Amino acid sequence: MISSIIELLMKIIAALWVIPSFGFVGICVTEPVTWVIMTVFLITVYMVKTRKNPEG
Repeated sequence: MISSIIELLMKIIAALWVIPSFGFVGICVTEPVTWVIMTVFLITVYMVKTRKNPEG
């Protein structure tokens, strides 16, 4: 849930500032950058949770 909220906020920021400044290139860059950031976030959360509870 938190991941989706952060992703939505990143897309809102992109729509307000990145895309008006960079146009189509901003659109093309925003989506992959958002996915990479969210993947890093989710992997980090997963690693922290599994270290606290290694049994699952």
